[in-house]
Amino acid sequence: MSSPSTENSLPNQDFIEKQLANHVATRHKFTDQSKSTCATGTRVEIQKEIGRWLSPQTSSSEHIFWITGIAGSGKSTLSATIVDNLGKTKTPVAAQFFISRNIGETINPNHIVPTIAKQLAEFSPAAARIIHDTLKNHFPSSLEDQVKELLLAPLREICKSHDRVVILIDALDELQDAAKSVQGILSIIAPKGCDLPDYIRFVITSRPE
Repeated sequence: MSSPSTENSLPNQDFIEKQLANHVATRHKFTDQSKSTCATGTRVEIQKEIGRWLSPQTSSSEHIFWITGIAGSGKSTLSATIVDNLGKTKTPVAAQFFISRNIGETINPNHIVPTIAKQLAEFSPAAARIIHDTLKNHFPSSLEDQVKELLLAPLREICKSHDRVVILIDALDELQDAAKSVQGILSIIAPKGCDLPDYIRFVITSRPE
């Protein structure tokens, strides 16, 4: 398999951006929110543990690495560090979504899947074709259809040519109506007995509850 690489010039990209324009959060990256990264020599062990789990050389059927901690414990700083570190390797994140109560567009649960889909289209021409074909016919109205058509289908296509596909979602508990929203998203992404390719990795942070 080839190493992952982000493509800058993708077919169908303009169409996808226009179709998703009213459904995405624009300030979803850690750099958009001025998130800091871990100071040198801090959080070393957890960074190593996550790095091993994300390594293409590590075989695992577990698709989600869930990091929990109380408010102010540095979860977002760790998340920003993971994205920053992976950006310097051959396994950059395919999509990131940083949720913040200070940025209203990010706490809307209706924005999370379309925003990730837009990034997947930017990351991979193969994903862009899948997403384009879906949006050409319709914008999926239900969350379940959005996850299946704009997230899982493109991810399966990306996995055909990439050693590892990483998606990071930070502060999932800060979504509006989080108890319902989080269960709704994750029960579709990774239900019991799901058949996602082993190459897909979700890194998620939230408060313990």
